[in-house]
Amino acid sequence: LPINHFAIDINNAPNIRSEGFITLATNCTALQSLQVDNCPGVTDEVLKAIATHNHSIHTLLLRWDPNFDFDDGRMMTRLTDEGIKALVEARKERLQWLSLPQGVTDLGVRLVVENCPTTKQLEIWSNLITDEGCRPIMQLRHIAILYFAPPAKSNYFFLLFIRN
Repeated sequence: LPINHFAIDINNAPNIRSEGFITLATNCTALQSLQVDNCPGVTDEVLKAIATHNHSIHTLLLRWDPNFDFDDGRMMTRLTDEGIKALVEARKERLQWLSLPQGVTDLGVRLVVENCPTTKQLEIWSNLITDEGCRPIMQLRHIAILYFAPPAKSNYFFLLFIRN
């Protein structure tokens, strides 16, 4: 039977594979907020499952701390623009807070801007974003917070838009 959780936060879980996250997305159909930090099992297939089964989701945070590392390289992200596309096209009316992890390119940013114009907070954790990907962000009229977290081991910087 489906479980109706509203928010789930999973941190530093290298042993949860893609299948586990797909099961979570499939069975927690009332999920509104999902935060997953340092979990290499999140893949495009997981985002597709979220897009299909989680009609109420408004917050999806997928983060990778550049200082958190596994010796065997399992922290390599398996997310691409394909997964972001499935998610934003299916849940465009709901997504308010979204993070774009390493692996997402300028196309992923454009997909968010085009499909989720009411996004209020956007985090970008990918070093694959160029000026071409940053330009469309200015079209997000409801954005309150834009957060860039370069994956290099350096200080993070914030950009806050204040709207009247």
